[in-house]
Amino acid sequence: MKFLEPARFFQAAIRGMTGSVQAFRQARFVRAASRGLTGLVQVRAFLREEKGYAYLLVALLVFYGLFFAFSGPQDTTPSPAMTKIQKAEKHFEKQQSEKEFLMQVLTENPKAAVTLFLFVLAFFGALAAGFVLDLIVVTRALRKVPSIESLRPVEAVDWGPRDLVKVAILFMLSGLLFSLILGGLRKVLFHSWDDNFLILFHTTLTDLLLVVMIFYFVMRRHRQPLEALGLGIKKIGQNLMLGAAGYLATLPVFMFVLLILLGIAALFSYEPPPHPLVEVFVEEDKRNPFLINYSIFLACFFGPIIEEIFFRGFCYPALKKAWGMKFAMLATAGLFAWIHQSTFAFWPIFILGMILVYLYEKRGSLIPSITLHILHNSIFIAYFFMMKRVFLDKFL
Repeated sequence: MKFLEPARFFQAAIRGMTGSVQAFRQARFVRAASRGLTGLVQVRAFLREEKGYAYLLVALLVFYGLFFAFSGPQDTTPSPAMTKIQKAEKHFEKQQSEKEFLMQVLTENPKAAVTLFLFVLAFFGALAAGFVLDLIVVTRALRKVPSIESLRPVEAVDWGPRDLVKVAILFMLSGLLFSLILGGLRKVLFHSWDDNFLILFHTTLTDLLLVVMIFYFVMRRHRQPLEALGLGIKKIGQNLMLGAAGYLATLPVFMFVLLILLGIAALFSYEPPPHPLVEVFVEEDKRNPFLINYSIFLACFFGPIIEEIFFRGFCYPALKKAWGMKFAMLATAGLFAWIHQSTFAFWPIFILGMILVYLYEKRGSLIPSITLHILHNSIFIAYFFMMKRVFLDKFL
């Protein structure tokens, strides 16, 4: 019967591996359930101990619920800006051929031709450099060699999820109050305020108040310095360069995912809705240059700084303190993608959010994340304006 011993050995090994896999799955389930129960306990404690914030939250939920219930069906009529873009695209499609039309446009506007050529050259150069960096990162990861020097991992902070919920409730309340105040002022005093101006002004006020609230909770309530939010200048030169290199490494991955989504959209004849800023850029480009410049400032500088302070500096450490690094990374990246209100671009933005929070985790500074974020927004806005100036403006 000796010939049966190897078979018995393999059967025992398979049973052992199956048992290990089941135990691993059970352990993961227990950890997930434990986190869920911990979260429910914390929610219950928050509602019981923070009655003022709890009443505010209920009031806001009721208000927004009634608003969406009685606001009627969503208007699917294309906006004036989108209508202009669609007409320009139809005019573009009627031209003799894309190649001949491209040569005609570039001949008529040689400065635009040179600018476009340099931009395309720089963009593909950045893609190539990013691909090389990705290969280096993967190779070093296989050899278990870190690609980024860990300057100061994000330490445990005094604030937590409860403070995060409080700031979120106050942010929602301030957004509602600013909407009512600005709408009333336009109706009574400032009749010349249009929707685009109100949107940008409202965004500026709410974002500034968000930062003030974060600073208050961190510095006054918990007596922690700004460095706890990652706002320090230690090794700022290295962090600036790391942010730029990080964006080069991110660009190929981001574009790959975006091209896949565009291919799927084309397959199902789906046209993604434009970003709200595109509406402003098209409608106000010739009518209100100040609003265009202000929009660019918000999108390229002000917005990235505010978002990094909130998502990476304030939100991530609070979630990490309660539920660990992996959950905090996934949660903040998911919230970052969701807040941009674009179902189509959710996954590219999610990947961008994961890289931003990874940089913050490794360096303990917001400088690399802010640098990467500013570069990303600036490059895509520059691309939009360049294509608009060269190809669409003559039809708009």
